[in-house]
Amino acid sequence: MQKPNPFLRLALAASVIALALPLGQAQAAPLAQDNLLPNPGFESGTGSWQAWWAEIAKPSIGYDYAFKPNSFNTESISGGAARDLVMAGDKSYRILNNWDPFWAGIKQNVNVPAGARVRFSMSARAWAAANFWPAASDTNMPTRIRVGIEPNGNGDPFSGSVVWSNEIAPHNSWGGVAVEATAGAGGVVSVFVSIDYRGSSRQFMGAFFDEGQLVVVSPAGTTQPGTTAPAPVAGTPGIYVVQSGDSLGKIARKFNVTVQELLQLNPLKDPNTLQIGQQLKVPGAVTAPTPSAGITSYVVVAGDNLSRLARRFNTTVARIQQLNNLKTDVIYIGQTLLIGP
Repeated sequence: MQKPNPFLRLALAASVIALALPLGQAQAAPLAQDNLLPNPGFESGTGSWQAWWAEIAKPSIGYDYAFKPNSFNTESISGGAARDLVMAGDKSYRILNNWDPFWAGIKQNVNVPAGARVRFSMSARAWAAANFWPAASDTNMPTRIRVGIEPNGNGDPFSGSVVWSNEIAPHNSWGGVAVEATAGAGGVVSVFVSIDYRGSSRQFMGAFFDEGQLVVVSPAGTTQPGTTAPAPVAGTPGIYVVQSGDSLGKIARKFNVTVQELLQLNPLKDPNTLQIGQQLKVPGAVTAPTPSAGITSYVVVAGDNLSRLARRFNTTVARIQQLNNLKTDVIYIGQTLLIGP
């Protein structure tokens, strides 16, 4: 994502509740199945999460602007919230505004093993309506929810170094979104959740988040289950799987290379057209898993879920989760999964 123009300034919430970890805990390399994310289900309220938002001046006409939302808080079933607005447990995180569109989210910095491949996922639900709840969310409302990882923990959601997921618009139901990145040498990553309502207006515009997860996909210098080749070092061409919203320019910025370098490695007939699931040679990318005997490598496409994949490949959801270190059912377009009996 490009830096905002001079009329755009980032405002950060004034108060942040810090989470103190025991001295030895931050030093130990966690197991792949451990959720590294503090307060992942918001059961401790807003603790450890920090709000962020953009402020973009309102034009004379149209809705291509952003104001600060009037609410960053939690929904609580015990406090009277509707059950549909909480995915699991008692609480979810809510961002809400009236009439004026917004571009905002939450973030936090998390200790991870240096150089490890990590995956950040979040469940989300959008609600944009002209009437009070339980009015249905208007699916015509432009709604863009995504998650991101900044590998070096710089904490800026507008930085070009943030690796972003595809966008989802989960009106009237919960949806999942996830992204992977390789942590920097400092062993700290920033994780971001973003909701962008710019482009239109409704009396109520809200987003709800729950059940976040940050896990190690593969430790530094190792590969995912079923692979045999070592992960490439930075600068060595690896295989990158094209995701929704990707372009050569975005991929180049993501891996700090030039478009010309990508074209030299990938002789494309039309550099302006990439296909979701397409594999590109990219310096610094982690090569997609090489399946071992009996294991199939599969790239997720739109409409896939674990149940459908299990039926298609005559296996079980539990087996797919085991092979890919998945603790939830969340998968995303462009993700490479190992599938086997």
